[in-house]
Amino acid sequence: MNQWTERLLENAQDYKFQHVFIDKEKVRATAKNWAKKVFKTPSWRELPNYPFDDDNLIQFICITSAIDFCFHSPGTSKKFWTKWRGQKWTGSYAMSACVTRATEEGIDVLDANFLENISTRRMEAIFNKDSEMPLLSERCAIWQDAGYILQHFYDGHFKNLFEESGYRCFNEGAGICERLAYRFSRAFYDGRSLKKNGENIPLFFHKKAFLVPLIYYGRAKDSKTLPQIKDTSSLGPLIDYQIPRALCHFGMLAYSKELAKKISKREELPMNSIFEVEIRLASAVVFCMILEMIENLTAPQLDYFLWTYAKKIKTPAHITMCVNY
Repeated sequence: MNQWTERLLENAQDYKFQHVFIDKEKVRATAKNWAKKVFKTPSWRELPNYPFDDDNLIQFICITSAIDFCFHSPGTSKKFWTKWRGQKWTGSYAMSACVTRATEEGIDVLDANFLENISTRRMEAIFNKDSEMPLLSERCAIWQDAGYILQHFYDGHFKNLFEESGYRCFNEGAGICERLAYRFSRAFYDGRSLKKNGENIPLFFHKKAFLVPLIYYGRAKDSKTLPQIKDTSSLGPLIDYQIPRALCHFGMLAYSKELAKKISKREELPMNSIFEVEIRLASAVVFCMILEMIENLTAPQLDYFLWTYAKKIKTPAHITMCVNY
């Protein structure tokens, strides 16, 4: 585990949830039922992911993860999509497909200088071929910021960040996750505030900072040439829209009538509202409980199982318009 996740669990222990409730007995029963289940570690090699184990792999993972957030709009079931290679892609897959398509068209989207100088109009040309990407200007600003930082601190390549981190997620402030969350804060920082006992307690989720080494870990595990992540056990829960939806579906989480109504009507839950913070905090607690209860289960395996399962669920996920997830 890591210090960010430890802080989440510590603050959840004596916090009185008002809108999200954990059914601990259901968590135990579910974990017992899943104990013999074979969980998959995805290689993230299939399209629309970057297929090669070369120097551009880490660049692709980091650049796409930086803008991997919020593909829905409030009040609608519509999701960002694009058609590429004869297939319709949605959500994060659609975003990755757009980036891969751009590289095939000769657009040097993996180049740090290109990213620093990219315009909103150029972003529209890359992403808005079939549908409109939500929060496009925010994504543009994130790429511009990342391009600038890459050139000034990492010679233009995220691979250098990995190497300087020793391929560790956490390394006394200089690990992959730590460098992403604090040096590339516009893209990867993900903090919230919990009102508890009259104080505002900072919480750190850093979902996308976890996502980068998680994806790389799956690819490296399937590769004969890529260096391995050395501390995958330190990865924490990646709490987005899909993980809470899956946990609710399995009965491990339950929502108050007020919150359930807002979600069913596809109302936006404001960033840092009590609704959003409680959903993410409770989901993190349950995620960690399951990891602890099932021997040898890893965060990448559990995340992939819940994330892919949630996509089959017809009930809507909550919507928060933010750049964090």
